[in-house]
Amino acid sequence: MAFTEEDVAVLKSSLVLYGQEHLLAFWDDLTTEQKDDLFRDIQSIDFKCHLDSFEVCMQKEQTVTDKEDDLQPLPSQACESVFACEKDNERWTRIGLKEISEGKVALLLMAGGQGTRLGAAYPKGMYNVGLQSGKCLYQIQAQRVQRQERLAADLYGSSKSIQWYIMTSEHTKRATVDYFKSNDWFGLSEDNIIFFEQEMIPCLSLEGKVVMNSKYSIARAPGGNGDLYRSIGNEESYKIC
Repeated sequence: MAFTEEDVAVLKSSLVLYGQEHLLAFWDDLTTEQKDDLFRDIQSIDFKCHLDSFEVCMQKEQTVTDKEDDLQPLPSQACESVFACEKDNERWTRIGLKEISEGKVALLLMAGGQGTRLGAAYPKGMYNVGLQSGKCLYQIQAQRVQRQERLAADLYGSSKSIQWYIMTSEHTKRATVDYFKSNDWFGLSEDNIIFFEQEMIPCLSLEGKVVMNSKYSIARAPGGNGDLYRSIGNEESYKIC
């Protein structure tokens, strides 16, 4: 075992503090290997962080009222359309390409989902959408990146690369990275493509109790798109595995 009885006692005290002692309800029924798995699983959870977030969400759920009548369109000065005026469109295009040429633009692609709803057993970005070219979604996006870099270089004499951040999940990361490698990064530089993994967070019941997936494992689910800020801020996010 990778822990002592004293370690287990400390863990139990911590679980009692956060009202999660049920996680060890089947401890005595587990094998040594299962105990190791559960011990590490529990230790990986920041209970204070997750329970604080849970409390905030539940409070908002209880206090929110129907405010549809208060909804108003955005003021006209708060938004513009690239289709409304050719002159404005050209101005915005120049501003954007200028930012690209100076290396101030990055692209974020959320690609954590699997293609199960499309009938595919691989990440959605690898899916052939039926174009005559046979290009997948990743290739289409990569070629768009290259196109914008070329336009910026043509207009301003030179251009720096667009950093492409791709959010994957534990189910899609390895397949996605391998796919990019096997396709020679779709003509982009490997150094400019950064894969990071969406965090899997513990599932909570409506009572704030961590849900068990089995007697020795905790049920987890993707943190959602809003969790990308924490995921991308992780130091490990900047390494291509």
